[in-house]
Amino acid sequence: MKKLFIIIPIVALIAVFSCETKSYTDENGKIDAKTMYQDNCVSCHGKDGKAKIGGAKDLSVSTLDLNQLYEVITNGTGNGMMAYKNVIKAEAERKALAEYVMGLRD
Repeated sequence: MKKLFIIIPIVALIAVFSCETKSYTDENGKIDAKTMYQDNCVSCHGKDGKAKIGGAKDLSVSTLDLNQLYEVITNGTGNGMMAYKNVIKAEAERKALAEYVMGLRD
C-alpha cells in the first residue's frame, strides 16, 4: 500500500509534465511547419505524405482545400485521425501546418 502512495504521485507528475504542448513559433513569429509535420504527422502519413500507415490518407492526392485541411487537423476525422486542437494549440500553427500539407501534393 505504501508503494502506491509513492507511485501514484510520480505517475501523475509525469502525466502532467508530458502534456505540455510544444510551440513551433519562434520569437520573430515565424512558424516552423516542416518540423511540426515531422513531429506530428510523419508517423502515419510519411515524410512525403504518401505512407498511408494505419489507414492514413495519401496527402499527395488530397482534394481538400486549405480550410478543409485546417478543419481536419483541428477536429480530426472521427474515423481514424485524431483532433490536434489540444496538441497544436495555436490556430496560426495549425493553419501553417495545413499550408505545408498542401505543398505535399503531386
